[in-house]
Amino acid sequence: MSTGISYRVSQSVVSSDNSAPLSQSYYEVGTVSTNFSEVYAAGGSLQLLSVSWGAPGQGSGDLQAIELVANQPVTIQTNGNGTIGVQSLSITGSPTGGTFTLGFQGQITAGIAWNASAAAVQSALRALSTIGSNVTCTGGALPGTAVTCTFSGSLVAKTVPLLTFNASGLTGGSGPTVVVANALYTPQDVIVLQANIPLLWSITPGYFACPFLGAVTSMFVSNTNACTLNGRILTY
Repeated sequence: MSTGISYRVSQSVVSSDNSAPLSQSYYEVGTVSTNFSEVYAAGGSLQLLSVSWGAPGQGSGDLQAIELVANQPVTIQTNGNGTIGVQSLSITGSPTGGTFTLGFQGQITAGIAWNASAAAVQSALRALSTIGSNVTCTGGALPGTAVTCTFSGSLVAKTVPLLTFNASGLTGGSGPTVVVANALYTPQDVIVLQANIPLLWSITPGYFACPFLGAVTSMFVSNTNACTLNGRILTY
């Protein structure tokens, strides 16, 4: 592939013994460079920014380097503008007894009754140190009505993994199981920019993981204060 756009990258790199950051400056070379400067009024929510790139991998259109910086705190969601961390919990198969468990980031709840109320599900989830008070459950009772689990606090500074489950303790009915699903339009990535602290990544050094889980087709910007968001995107 022909290349020709040179993109200067300056960043701090942790030394091999983790003692101190080292200053580093180098060039990335790609084929397409996209620069933008967007001004957002105060109180903006999920404003569409039409940018796109492929997942890093050195194919046509793949992300090579990116720099994002805002003069006020900004939250960016990619590929989805839904509410972060809203999951529905339902039971199928019409059980008549027994219990099930839920898991989150390696921790497992105590048994939850087949006909639990939303309050009972909430209590079980809040007992996990990986969640604590950062979830509120509404709806129910199971199994007739789904329970909605809305995460909050520190958990929604990033995408929230789906609850895991073990339904082997449910009895009666016909093959009863638990179903957990995200709300519609769940974002792929949730990135919080602090004021005047850039997000900077490039493919060559390999010191930092890419902040995006895969290809990006759109970004949605939310801000409390009036701000300007500047960006440079280099693709291969």
